[in-house]
Amino acid sequence: MIGAGDTYRAGAIEQIGVHCERLGIKIIQHPEGGDPSAVLLIRYSMRNSHKIDVVLADTAGRFHNKANLMSQLDKIQAGL
Repeated sequence: MIGAGDTYRAGAIEQIGVHCERLGIKIIQHPEGGDPSAVLLIRYSMRNSHKIDVVLADTAGRFHNKANLMSQLDKIQAGL
C-alpha cells in the first residue's frame, strides 16, 4: 500500500497513481491540499485490518530550513 502524502504539488497524486496502477499496488489518497500527516497516519493505521506488511509514504521533499514540512514529520512520528 502506498499513502499519497504529497498533497500540494500539482499532479503528484496522479503521478504516483500511475506507478501504483502499473505495479498493481493499492494507493490511498486524500484530495489535493489535504493534511499530508493525516493521510499517512491513517494509512499506517489501516495496515493491520487490510493485512498489509509494507506501507510506503510518498511525501513532499524536505529541507531542514522548511519548518512547516519538518513539523509534518514530527507529527507523523508522534502518531506512530
